Amino acid sequence: MPFANCPVKGRIRALFAEFPATGAVMLELAMKPTSASTPSGLELLKAGILPLSRQILRLANAGTPRIRFLREVSKGLLEHAGCDRLEIWLSDVALDYRWIAHADGTGRFDFARTGTPAGVGEGKPHENDGVAEIAKRILAGATPVSSIHITSNGSWWTNRLSSPAGSAVAWIPLVVDEDTRGLLVLMAEPARLKFSPDAIAALEGMAQILGMAIATRRAQSALRERIKELTCLYRISHVIEQEDVPFEQRISRVVSLLPEAWQFPEIAAAQIMLDGRSNEAGDCSKLVYRQQADIVVGGTRRGFVEVGYTESYEDFAEGPFLPEEQKLIGAVARELALCVERHETYVERCRMEEQIRHADRLATLGQFAAGVAHEINEPLGGILGFAQLIQKSGEISPQSAADVEQIIAASLRAREIVRKIMLFARQTYPEKRAIELSAAVDDAVLFLEPRCAKQGIKLERRLAEPSPVILADPVQINQVVVNLVVNALQATSGAGRIVVQTKDLGGAAQIIVSDTGCGIKPEIMDRIFNPFFTTKEIGVGTGLGLSVVHGIVTSHGGTIDVTSEPGHGATFTVNLPTAAESTGKGV
Repeated sequence: MPFANCPVKGRIRALFAEFPATGAVMLELAMKPTSASTPSGLELLKAGILPLSRQILRLANAGTPRIRFLREVSKGLLEHAGCDRLEIWLSDVALDYRWIAHADGTGRFDFARTGTPAGVGEGKPHENDGVAEIAKRILAGATPVSSIHITSNGSWWTNRLSSPAGSAVAWIPLVVDEDTRGLLVLMAEPARLKFSPDAIAALEGMAQILGMAIATRRAQSALRERIKELTCLYRISHVIEQEDVPFEQRISRVVSLLPEAWQFPEIAAAQIMLDGRSNEAGDCSKLVYRQQADIVVGGTRRGFVEVGYTESYEDFAEGPFLPEEQKLIGAVARELALCVERHETYVERCRMEEQIRHADRLATLGQFAAGVAHEINEPLGGILGFAQLIQKSGEISPQSAADVEQIIAASLRAREIVRKIMLFARQTYPEKRAIELSAAVDDAVLFLEPRCAKQGIKLERRLAEPSPVILADPVQINQVVVNLVVNALQATSGAGRIVVQTKDLGGAAQIIVSDTGCGIKPEIMDRIFNPFFTTKEIGVGTGLGLSVVHGIVTSHGGTIDVTSEPGHGATFTVNLPTAAESTGKGV
């Protein structure tokens, strides 16, 4: 059975059967010595073949990177064979390459994609000699030229090649696997050694050991990279699933796992850029080579994952990154996209749940407030009525008249509070009709301009034209705008600014009131719509303005949102359905 087709477990046995001279390395090998007193190349090979084989297989089992592996193997072969130069030619389904090493330790790696017109060995004129030409002939299946010996195992050799002049050269077939064929080429000056059939037989056996080592190195390297890839993805998945850990902290942990998953972690650096914020492991500003994969969430590019190397290695001859690494960085980007999507879904769910809880609290407060308002309204009407009767009687002292005036003022204030409570509790129902939102907002703002001017605050209108049309109670929309602007006035001092806007979003319309005031502290943000909650001084506000706004907006099928940064103002956004959206048809 041909050696290349033997089962893996039988290859060593077949090697010894097919190459008895190598099997006995250890067997009596003999090469014609150039002198009786100097050990021949074969004697050196015989003395070192066993430790050399062990060294080669040890390098292969370690999955040593290709260039380092070739350099170490070449050093050992040249030393033990007594040659001046070594070449390894390999060709597989993806790549042709030629490795050239010299006894002085220098080396060069040429490669070309399989099927390219020039192929390997074409790059430098001084390398375009007879050695390369014959190597190409052998790989192409051509017949030997004159003065070339050929063995039954397909090796070519000569002790007097014309170019380079007089060189002793051997071209030994390399069998790596079914898809990879190649040659081991050894050269020496004739004055140093001459090849013989026994020497070629020994080198054929060594070439087969080298072929097995190359196959093992490839398998071990691929296995190690696959283990690193799977380990990296497993650790990333574990980090992403830790929902009790803050999102930014999880992203930072993910990026720290990336460099060690690449082929050369000692010079690797990584970066995750997400929504303009960067997390780095290593110094990405020094990257010499880099690869990226986009983070795409819901069809939108939100950032990227980047991994690269800060230095250049000789192993980068055919490219710094493995195909598996490009797949890995793509997988990491997809995992991060899913993580972002899940996180945003979780945040939105929490926000909606909080809104529901808040709405429930407001509904409960509204029911309570309605009951209180009804209980207060009747006796309050009596107090106000009797006080006004006393005032009109004219039969009281000046001091009593002043006291009655205070009673009437307090009663009117209490009645206004009751009215707002009724609005908040939705005990008064809106009389809805189609109105132009911009006109309604403009009317409300008009009455507040003098007050703003008096306080030195600039009031700007940015009203949509044409105006969106909504189905609403114009009086209540007026109350919404007035309450929001008054709230902004009370929060703004000095040369501040209030901007009132309307927007048409198609199926929805917006009223936006923003100011440059003191803003709202985060710890009270979820309480600002509660009735009677206020941060103002006693007598300045009732704490019902925003509660009334919330009640009116909700009764119109809308929502109200607020954003604020303490010291930098606040923005209230009222979202209302348009008339067409409310009725299901055009106005």
